[in-house]
Amino acid sequence: MKIQDLIYFKYLVDCSSFTKTAEAFYVSQPSISLSLKRLEDEFNTKLITRDLSTKSFHLKPAGEILYKNAGTVLDLLAATKKEMENTETRTVQLGFLPTIGGFYLPNLMPSMSKFISNLGSIIYDVGEKSLASFFVSENRKQVSSPVE
Repeated sequence: MKIQDLIYFKYLVDCSSFTKTAEAFYVSQPSISLSLKRLEDEFNTKLITRDLSTKSFHLKPAGEILYKNAGTVLDLLAATKKEMENTETRTVQLGFLPTIGGFYLPNLMPSMSKFISNLGSIIYDVGEKSLASFFVSENRKQVSSPVE
């Protein structure tokens, strides 16, 4: 299965138009149809039913399942790619509560730069209540949990 086929499918369902999908990705409309056919072959089922009189379509049950899960799959692939890139660039992201960060960061950053030659820093002030959700929403690894 091609990832791009899944991207086309999700966009197709979102905008309900083969033409608009093709225009959005700068490909021909038959390319979108072929992409849909590859997905149907991959899953061995029909994903949509076309109504040629109104130039529209509706999702079959298998299409609804694929659409429901396509966003999750694409998000997971993007997060995986980002995580892999972070291992290549040796990105380190730390989260502190504002009161603690002001105390620890000035001493921590010079020490870390001795061990990591191309240390870059990104500092986020997310506030006390949203620190845990910040790590979850951005798919970051959490070393320790915030104390409630």
